[in-house]
Amino acid sequence: MADTVRNMVAEAIRRRREMEEQQEQAQQPIETNDEEDSLPPANRLFADLTEGDGRERLREIETSSRRRRRSASMDLNTPEERQQKYGCFTESECDRFSLRGSRRSLVMDFAKSDSHKKMITIMAFLQRRETEQANVQVHAYLASGAFKAHASLLFYTALVAPHNKGYVDSLGTFIEHDMVRNYALYKIDKSIVEDEDSRVLLNSQMRINLATSRHKIKDKLDAAVEKGYCINQILVDIIPKKIEVTVEHRRRWAWVVAQYRKYKADSRNTSNFWRELDRTLNKTKDNLIEHVPDKRVRDETRAQIYINALEDHEKEYPNQVPAPEKVDTPSWQIMVERNLDKYHTF
Repeated sequence: MADTVRNMVAEAIRRRREMEEQQEQAQQPIETNDEEDSLPPANRLFADLTEGDGRERLREIETSSRRRRRSASMDLNTPEERQQKYGCFTESECDRFSLRGSRRSLVMDFAKSDSHKKMITIMAFLQRRETEQANVQVHAYLASGAFKAHASLLFYTALVAPHNKGYVDSLGTFIEHDMVRNYALYKIDKSIVEDEDSRVLLNSQMRINLATSRHKIKDKLDAAVEKGYCINQILVDIIPKKIEVTVEHRRRWAWVVAQYRKYKADSRNTSNFWRELDRTLNKTKDNLIEHVPDKRVRDETRAQIYINALEDHEKEYPNQVPAPEKVDTPSWQIMVERNLDKYHTF
């Protein structure tokens, strides 16, 4: 619909410009030289206009005359003139669409406007209609299973992924861009991501969804620390069965549990844990850059931090329950984690 509307308006603007150019050309005086300024005999003038090039010139004069006569009737300079010419037509159209009261008055006033004002009004109206249509679509999407079940699972997959570089602001920003880049992956209609107002609403709901998930995970981390859960129990509690759990997940979440244990020991209020965890990740990055110039070695060193965390956790809390059941990695998990590795990793 959006493309059709834009083409319609563009064609109207193009046609309007053509008409203005034709009027300008028609009103330009015909240039003549001194010899042509002297009037020839009447019979010779008639012969010139009926023979050879004269016939062509006669057609040009007639065409120019018709243009001037036509432009005078089309270019009405005052609202009163336009009302006089289009009043009956406007009344009949209002009757045809059963318009009464203020709506009828709006149409009557619109009929008095010049062409440029009409085009601007039409364009503004069409843009408003596009926005309203997109808002209807985004509300329908947010109420659908495509968002509540599918997209929410993708958000959660990104949240628990082993290689992302943040859990709060930077993760939300990544998902905002990823929904635009890969709207089909999230089952979002393209018109939603193309409309700014709809994206604002969609992004707001996405961040609320992430905040709710972080809160639930923190409660499970708290129980794990209090009760001394093994890593298998922690992963069973945190990661849904639809998501394939890898050894990288085990290492990263052993490290997250260790960070939560330290944070809880140092602070009575754990509400700011996730932002503090992001600060820890960034400080670790800066420290590695300062001390390990080579990126490959730096990545290996960072991976070793998580390996150490898992080894320490398993020594202190040996596994008491089976590991999460193996599943074939879903295609959507592969795509989300691949995009994280590309756009949201150290």
